[in-house]
Amino acid sequence: MKKFFYLLLTGAFLFTLFISCNRSDNNDRTIEITANVWPTYIEYKNVFGDTVHGIKIKETGSNEWSTIAGISGFQYEEGYEYQIRLLKTYLVNPPMDGSNIDYKLIGVISKTKK
Repeated sequence: MKKFFYLLLTGAFLFTLFISCNRSDNNDRTIEITANVWPTYIEYKNVFGDTVHGIKIKETGSNEWSTIAGISGFQYEEGYEYQIRLLKTYLVNPPMDGSNIDYKLIGVISKTKK
């Protein structure tokens, strides 16, 4: 019985070790999302305390607007509300002065004058 217990404990330890070594926590994680873009620029303070222009987005299924610096490949035109498809990447090693999330435009679904 004692031998069985030690064998079981050793198996559990090796399983845990195997799982922890194979985790992909060291890789960026990217998902595809759809979001609405607010029709006017938003002013906010960056990490240096400077006031800068940003845009607000709200992901489909969310009730909250998020202010972001920008979206790679997106030519924002103030006065229009957009619905867009994005690649949202959670960065494992974000820049020291930036966000841990990066957005890249896949395509514009709609653009409506406001």
